[in-house]
Parts: sequence; C-alpha cells; structure tokens
Amino acid sequence: MISKATIDKIFDSTNIEEVIGEFVQLKRKQSNYIGLCPFHNEKSPSFYVSPSKGIYKCFGCGEAGNAINFLMNYEKMTYPDALRKLANRYNIAIEETYTGTKEEFEQQRNDQDSLMALTAFAQKQMTKNMLETDEGKSVGLAYLKQRQINPQSIDTFLLGYSLDAKEHLTNTALKNGFAIDYLQKSGLTFISEHTDGNPSTYRADRFRGRIMFPIQDAAGKVVGFGGRTLKIDKKEAKYVNSPESDIYSKSKVLYGLFQAKKAIRIADNCLLTEGYMDVIRLHQIGIENVVASSGTSLTQEQARLIKRFTDNVTVVYDGDSAGIKAAIRGIDILLENDLNVKIVVFPDGEDADSYAQKIDSTAFKTFIETNAQDFIHFKTQTLLKDANNDITKKAEVINEVLLSIAKIAEPIKAALFTTQAAALLQMDEQLLMNQVNKFRFDKAKNDRRFETQKHTASEGQNLIDAQKIGEQTNKLESNKTALEANKSVDQEKKIVRLLLLYGNKMMNNGQTVIDYLVKEFDGIEWEDETFYQIFQYFEKAFKANETIDKNTLMQQKDAVMVKKIIDIMGINLEVSNNWFDMHGVFVKGIDHDISQEVISSADYLKLKKIQKMMRQNQKKMDPQHQLSDEQTDEILQIHMHLKAMEIQITQKKGIVIMR
Repeated sequence: MISKATIDKIFDSTNIEEVIGEFVQLKRKQSNYIGLCPFHNEKSPSFYVSPSKGIYKCFGCGEAGNAINFLMNYEKMTYPDALRKLANRYNIAIEETYTGTKEEFEQQRNDQDSLMALTAFAQKQMTKNMLETDEGKSVGLAYLKQRQINPQSIDTFLLGYSLDAKEHLTNTALKNGFAIDYLQKSGLTFISEHTDGNPSTYRADRFRGRIMFPIQDAAGKVVGFGGRTLKIDKKEAKYVNSPESDIYSKSKVLYGLFQAKKAIRIADNCLLTEGYMDVIRLHQIGIENVVASSGTSLTQEQARLIKRFTDNVTVVYDGDSAGIKAAIRGIDILLENDLNVKIVVFPDGEDADSYAQKIDSTAFKTFIETNAQDFIHFKTQTLLKDANNDITKKAEVINEVLLSIAKIAEPIKAALFTTQAAALLQMDEQLLMNQVNKFRFDKAKNDRRFETQKHTASEGQNLIDAQKIGEQTNKLESNKTALEANKSVDQEKKIVRLLLLYGNKMMNNGQTVIDYLVKEFDGIEWEDETFYQIFQYFEKAFKANETIDKNTLMQQKDAVMVKKIIDIMGINLEVSNNWFDMHGVFVKGIDHDISQEVISSADYLKLKKIQKMMRQNQKKMDPQHQLSDEQTDEILQIHMHLKAMEIQITQKKGIVIMR
C-alpha cells in the first residue's frame, strides 16, 4: 500500500492542468482553464479545471474530481495505478506500507517488478529477432508480410519472433542479469526433472520458431505472450500461451485493450473478436475499438473490463459452428454484467481477419451495422435451426432464450425482450414472463448477489405488474418520508459546505465554524452517508485538536466523496470587479460575516432532525404495540420534550408549522 506521506507528495507536486491537458485541449479563462468535456459529447465547452484547487468539473454532465480521479475515470486506472503514474511523472520515490512481514512484502514486490522487467525485455528481444536476424526476417517477417501486416501494426502491437533454438531466449536473458527462477515463473523457460533417475534437468525456451504476440494489460505493460507456430507439423500446437503467473491471468486480460480503450470510449461500443489477427487486421483498416478474448471462453473478469469503458458490445465471431457456439456462451456473461449485446456472424469460413482483407473499412463498418442482431434474434434463430419440429428440443431452446433474459438486471429491458421473444417464438407473452420470473426467483435464492432483490414469479403476474403493486402499497407514507429525507439531506449539504468553505473562520460569537457545528451536531443521525463521513472527519480532527485540512479529503480513494466535495465547493468562476457598477448586483465574497448563515443553517437542520424524531416516536403509539401505562407515559414525555424544542426553533426563525 502506498504510504500517506507519498500520496501527499504526489498531490502537492501534481499540476492538474498538465495532467488533463494531455487529453483535453484547455484554454485559460481568468484563473481557471476551460475545454470540451472528454466524458460526453458537447459543442460548447463546459469542462472547467481549477489549478488553485486541483480539481475539475463539467457543468454539462456533472463529472468532477482531482487529477487521480481523472486518470481513474478517463484512463480507467485503479487508484494505486493512477498514483504510480503521477509519481513516475513527477519523479517521486514511492514509499509503501505493508501487512505481514517486511520481508514478505518486499519479496512480493520484487517478484512482480522482476517479472515485469523480464517480460518487457523478452518482448524487445523477440522484436529484435524478427527485424534483425536472418531467421527472423526470412520466416517471421516474411509470414507477416504474406499476411499483409504492415510495419505500423508490428510496432503498435509489439510483434516479434522466437528463434527456433532450444535455449536462445533463456541464455540471452541470463547473460543480461535475469535469474533462472523468474524465467521459469514467467513461463518463458520450461524446466523439468528427469524421471529416469538422472539428476540433471531438462531446460528449454517455451516459445520456439513462433510469431509472438505480446499480451499487454490495460496500462500497456507486457504481462504474457501468445505464440503461433509456422510449422506444418500437425503434432505441433498451433498456439502456445504463457502460463498463469503473478502478473498474468488469461481470464483477466483482453488482447488489444490497451490500444483500443480510447477508441472504445469514443465509439461507445466494443467489438469483441476471437483472435490476435482479428484485432490487428481491424486496427490496420482503421477500426480500433476492438479487442479479443484470445481463444479462451469469455470470462466474468473480461466482461467487467469491457464494462469499464462502455455499456455496448458487438460480438464478431467466426461464422463456423465453433464461432457460433462461442458467441452463444459469451452472451449470458455479457448480459450478467449489464452490457447491451449485439452479435454479428460472418459468412461460413470467414472471420474478422479474412473478411476485412476482402473489403475496405467503410464496407466493413457497413457490414457490421447492417448485420448486427440483438441477442434474442441471434439466439432464437440459431438454436431453432437444430430443433426442427422436435417439441422437446424446441422447449429447450425457449428455456435457453428465457434464461438469457433472466440475467438482465433491468426489469423494463427484460420485459421488452420477453415481448420480442414471444413474437419470434409465437408463444404467449404472459407464459414466457412467468418463466422468466421463475428463473429470476431461482437465481435470487441461489446467488447471494441478488439476496436483496425479491422477484415474484407467481402465475399470471409479470415483473412490472409486481413492481407496480409494491409501489402502490403505503404510497402516501413512503412519499412523505422520502420528501422529508430529501429536505434533510439538502440541509446536511449546507452544513458540510459551511465546514469545507469556512471551517476555520471565526464567527462573531468567538467560536470557529467547526467548533460551533461539531458541538451542535454531536451524536446526531445523518441521512446521507457521504455527508456524514465528511462531517466525521472534521469532528474527529476537532476533538483531537488536530489541524483541519480539507485537502486531505480531496485525496480520498472514494471517488464519490471527492465528487460530492467538488459539487459542494464548486469551481470559483470569477466575477468582474465592475459587476456592482454595471448591474447593481452585490456578490458576496469569502470575507463576509457568515455567522448568521451558519446559525440559521444549523437551526433548520436541527428542526428537520427533531421532526423526524417526533414522527418516529409517534409511530410507537400504534395500538398494535400494546404498550403499558409506563411505556405510554415515557413516549408522551419524549414527545413533549421534542415539541418544546421544535417550538423554540420555529419561534426563533418565525416559522409556522402546518399540520
């Protein structure tokens, strides 16, 4: 874990306008910068960057955060990765804290760093093999030229060649200071003990005589390899991949994601293919929003990776039976991760690579657009072909389709797909909805992730009807409660805003704003969890007599909290000094006396809390509770006490309570 001291150094050293300026064209506007928002399409700039506060905010879509949040949001980095990127940019040495022993921590860090350094070295060596050796040029490079892969693609995807020699890479790595232990852990070197009693071991390069496809993570680091043989020998495996290691898990990476992530975000769609060459070919003709599952069945982790960049996936698999089966398997995983799924199947015998060689990029894009089917059409038509007139098989097909619909979390979307399926299958819609609900109910029982979702699958009742019934129950009471809660949250927001903007400012009663508000709301229950967490930070620091630094809050890993803080504080859009002369409007500055505002805001929030406590106390008087005389007296005394407090505040504020 990166230490607090290092995080402070990173934030202190970071110029947010420099970081964001690499991705967004910014223009200075007084003390801020402004540009077109990278998170939504807009023609007029509404994206502001404040160097003095170290924050950004879009007044169009609402996105906001600090430099770390920007990298997490735009580059889809994790919090630690974003910190590391900025630390590297500003030459800050990273100090880390650890759990367990220091030796265990350092060993784990050393292992990962060493493996990363080794795979990066291996990639460079493999590219050098292909471009500079006779074997590499005559075999590897010649093959890529024959496949019409251009030099730019070779460079973009770091393609290379492994020489057809037993220990070429192993010996080269050892001469360059890499340990045999890491060569074995990375899977680059294969080592086995003899079983015939011979004490010697067998050692060889895993990849020999193969075109090499380095596999990069989302940040562009090489974590593994895929190698394609160029030999005709059928005993030779066509593809060999790196084994699992401390830095590589094939279920957690997508080939080409590093190169595609920007294009995916712009297109708001990800093309999902099967193989390395599919990705490279489409990039080469100008279609860059494409990744591959690299010959493995699509996994939950891969679907979640796609979800970080877009909600829309177009599966473009081979037109043969294996490709169609792979597409069908992947549909449910994508649906489970709340992705919108389209499927394109190429003509039999074609894949993305071969088909893209026959037509230009415009024609390819047109083919994708005109042939994309939603999963209902694809799955229904594909599976019904094998069913023919067999009733049992047709029933299985229907259940397969409905099982896919049941994986869609959004009820209205699921209902619309059920309507569509009923039309395609020529079945009663209500009957299909009942079955979808049954599948949902069964899944909810068996999957803890859906414990809080209660889906009714009773006869003759669809999911939307069930929701409407639930909404109508106690409607007036729930609306009233929600309205009061919203009012209370609004007041909580005002209190937090006062703490953030004026916390250390002295009021005219001799107290600081923090002193006054912490004492006023000590032990009070809050409606909004994030606002309460911010209040707790000030409360804890005040009680410990520590320095209050709101910038520490801006360094939180919790992006939701950072965004709320920015929403509360805002980016100061400077007002001309001539505003009063020109328009007759006085604009309140930060130096104004905020005593009345603080006291008034505190009183209003206390009033909301008191009224909530009164409602809760009143519910205890329900005849169903069968209270004793002593309990009834206690409730009445509490009510009288709360009522007196309510009257005191309302008289002070001149408020009339309407019952």
